Amino acid sequence: MADGQVNDPELNSLEPTPTARPMATTTAASVAPAMPPRPLSPKDEAKTTLKEAFPNVDENVIEAVLVASGGQIEPAFNALLGTSPIPLVLT
Repeated sequence: MADGQVNDPELNSLEPTPTARPMATTTAASVAPAMPPRPLSPKDEAKTTLKEAFPNVDENVIEAVLVASGGQIEPAFNALLGTSPIPLVLT
């Protein structure tokens, strides 16, 4: 058999092997990377900084002081320092 064919009647009667469908694969190149977080606005950044510096002060008070100081963190910080209770240490 020159063509590489099998001349066996038993083999010729068999069903051909079903071809498998290619699996859907997700590659790293096809998945979009996660978007980075948006940077905070200067107002939100100042508010976050003041919250970290004064964790016991209510968020509404921090926001009001920040608005009263024109959004500038240094005067707001100084104002909050003046309102924060100073612990008394008796000797």
